Formats: sequence, structure tokens, C-alpha cells
Amino acid sequence: QQLEQKVEERTAQLTQINTELEAFCYSISHDLRAPLRAIRGFTEALAEDYGAQLDEAALRYLGRIRTNAQTMGQLLTDLLSLSQLTSQPLQPVRFNLADLLPPLIDEQRVRYPQLVVNTHVARQLMVEADRGMMRVLLGNLVSNAFKYARHDAGLELELGQIEQRGEPTIFLRDNGTGIPATKIPTAFNPFARFHNN
Repeated sequence: QQLEQKVEERTAQLTQINTELEAFCYSISHDLRAPLRAIRGFTEALAEDYGAQLDEAALRYLGRIRTNAQTMGQLLTDLLSLSQLTSQPLQPVRFNLADLLPPLIDEQRVRYPQLVVNTHVARQLMVEADRGMMRVLLGNLVSNAFKYARHDAGLELELGQIEQRGEPTIFLRDNGTGIPATKIPTAFNPFARFHNN
């Protein structure tokens, strides 16, 4: 009875934490949109009204502000989507994981048009999982692969499957800058970062 009570108490605590985290994500993503829209609006107005008086460097800085504001807007959208996604029950279905990769790569090619990208994707990677969650997972991995690619070497991206301990294991491999060996123990901590950009 004591064990069951502890399990129930722990479950209640985790439920409360998840509820608070979801509310926090919603609040952050919602409340930051107004000042973000103001930043974008004023930079656009500045470029339109005073663009002729600004030199090339100033116009480039304005462009960077707009680009980063757009990126932050997308991050807020992704944060809200993730909070909503993780609050829903998983819906595992059987599908080919390889089908998710091409559109995710196409999305990143638009952001990094100068990057030379070679992909190697296994034809059949059948999994039974929640398709939406797997798209979020692969999307983050692909985004990081592009973000931390070494532009002098191009990006090599491979999605495949190997055997580990007698079990099939799916991997997404790239030739980017990677994670320092000293940081590997904390690699999967929430919000952990290992690079400045």
C-alpha cells in the first residue's frame, strides 16, 4: 500500500509539472509575439522611410534583425506546437520513417541555399511510432545538421539502420562539428547547448 501511494503521489506530481510546463510554454510563446511583431514592424518602417539615407552596412544590419525576428517567431511557434503535441496521447502507427526526411531537408535547403548537401537514405525503415512526434524529432536533428554543418566540406546526411545488441537501430548521421567528448554525458539534458550559435 505504501508503494502504491508513493506511485500515485509521484504520478500526481509529474502530471502537475507537465501541466505547469505546458502553461509556461503557451504563455511564453503568446506573450512574446507582441514585442516581436513590434520589432519586425519598426525595422520594416525604418527600411522603407529611411532606407535611402542608410549605407550598405546599416541596411545589412536591418536585414539581420528582420531575419532573426522571423527565426524567433518560428521558434515560438515550434515551442507552442511542441507543448500541445506532448500533451496529447501518443498514436503509434506503422510507417516508413524514410518518407519523413525529404520534405524536412527541402525546408532547410531554403534556409541554407549555398550549402552543398549529399543525402543517403535507406529505402525501407519501417517503424511503429507516433508520426507527429517522429517528425518533430527528425526535424530537430536535420535542422541541427544544417546549422552546424562545415560549409567548406558540405553536408553529408545519412539515414539508415544497423544492428546493435541484436536489435535494429535507426540512426541519422552527419559530418558536422559534433558534440565535444566532454559534453556527451549531458547531451540529452533539456535545453543543453554546446555551441555559441
